[in-house]
Amino acid sequence: MNYLFSEMKIGPDDIVEVSLDKPANVRLLDENNYYYYSNELKFNSYGGWAKSFPVHISPPEDGIWNLCIDLGGQPGTLKSTVTMNGRNQFVDMVWRCTETAKNKPSKKGGFFQKLFPKK
Repeated sequence: MNYLFSEMKIGPDDIVEVSLDKPANVRLLDENNYYYYSNELKFNSYGGWAKSFPVHISPPEDGIWNLCIDLGGQPGTLKSTVTMNGRNQFVDMVWRCTETAKNKPSKKGGFFQKLFPKK
């Protein structure tokens, strides 16, 4: 699986803004679900398939969160800009690659789907 990745310490008051040059999955995952995602196992996340930009996303609670952006298993490249809290504070993204890509776009429920259950 190929994806862009950034780990950040953020909370509900933080807003991550993501702009891309094409539709893609934009997901915010806690540490456990990032492990499942990166190992191509079933996971829960905030976010999903995004078609219009910018996307604004915030976690439900304080902690270490992982922003992951992928093309849902499709070939291609992405140009991205990620900022925090409306400031010109750019987030460093790292490209991660594995051999296969099993994740498909999360189109169920429309443009942006909240998959993570509320506590």
